[in-house]
Amino acid sequence: MRLFIVAAWGVITGQESVRAAEPAPRPPAFQKMVDCRGVANPVQRLACFDREVA
Repeated sequence: MRLFIVAAWGVITGQESVRAAEPAPRPPAFQKMVDCRGVANPVQRLACFDREVA
């Protein structure tokens, strides 16, 4: 029973440390594509997506 408790505690604390870590920054090319979502005009937004993924 003690082994189970110790193992469970290790899993719980291990998951907390993973959640606390900052996510890696997005690559610049991917970020440019994501930024296309902010374009209001649908035609310009599509052109932005096309330009960034080409």
